[in-house]
Amino acid sequence: MTFKSRLLTAYQEELKKLHQGELPKQAVLNSSRELHRENLLADMLKKHKGKVVYLDVWATWCAPCIAAMRSSEKLRKKFKGQDVIFLYVCINSPNQDGWKRIIAAERLEGENYFLDVKQSAILTKTLNITTIPHYALIDKSGKIIDFKAPSPNKAIHFNR
Repeated sequence: MTFKSRLLTAYQEELKKLHQGELPKQAVLNSSRELHRENLLADMLKKHKGKVVYLDVWATWCAPCIAAMRSSEKLRKKFKGQDVIFLYVCINSPNQDGWKRIIAAERLEGENYFLDVKQSAILTKTLNITTIPHYALIDKSGKIIDFKAPSPNKAIHFNR
C-alpha cells in the first residue's frame, strides 16, 4: 500500500468518525444561555462545588486542542470514581454543530459548554488566556488553584 493510499484511508476513517459519531452517554451538553456574563465561570462551577474541576478550554478549529483530547480520555480514566469533574469549554468557534461533532468523535465525556463570542471574551479575560488549549485547576471550594494547569498529556504522568 502506498503512502498516498494509507493517508487517504486514514483521512476517510477520521472523516467518517467525525460525521457519524454519536455523543457519548457520559457527555453533558450544558446551555450557556443560563450563564450570567458577570459571573460566567462561577455559574459553570456552581453545580460542581465539593469536587475538583479540571477545566479544558478549546476551540473547534484548534488542532492542538483536539489532539490533546485523546490524553484527556486517559486522564479521565485515571481519576474515575474520584471527586474530579472534567469541564470542557469551547470558545471562539463558529457553530455548535462542529462542537457536537468533535465531542462525539473524541468521546468527550464530562461537562461541556459552547460559549458565544462575548462569553468567550469574558472567560479569556477571567483566566488570562493567551493561547489554547488552556487548562486550569479548580479546588473543591471553587477557587482556581492553577491558572495554567498541565496539559492532559503531562498530567497523566503525575502521581496522585
